[in-house]
Amino acid sequence: SGRAYIEIGLEPFSYAGPLREAAYLQAQALRQDLYPGYRLVAIRPGTLLGQPDAAWRFSWLQGGTKRVDVLQWVVSVPTSAGTQGYELAVSAPSPAFSWALTVFRRAMLTLQPLT
Repeated sequence: SGRAYIEIGLEPFSYAGPLREAAYLQAQALRQDLYPGYRLVAIRPGTLLGQPDAAWRFSWLQGGTKRVDVLQWVVSVPTSAGTQGYELAVSAPSPAFSWALTVFRRAMLTLQPLT
């Protein structure tokens, strides 16, 4: 049913707080037209790795016809070297997204912040 991706990035925040950062990332993506056919599902607060996070869920049209679902978490985690921003994402064609999310959640159980 297509390709699924799990991505983990170490990114400094442009704005204080995960909700503001997620809103900023969304605004940048829209301004740059990164996701044709973009549909916002939600940007919601939560907790990840024991820290406040924001979960940004959306879909877009890949190649103009195939809908892709994306869930991206934005979280800032204190480490011994200072605070580290993380962007954690899973994406897959809509029919396979629930399977990809299950794999992602399993992988997240092994995630350890850098120290």
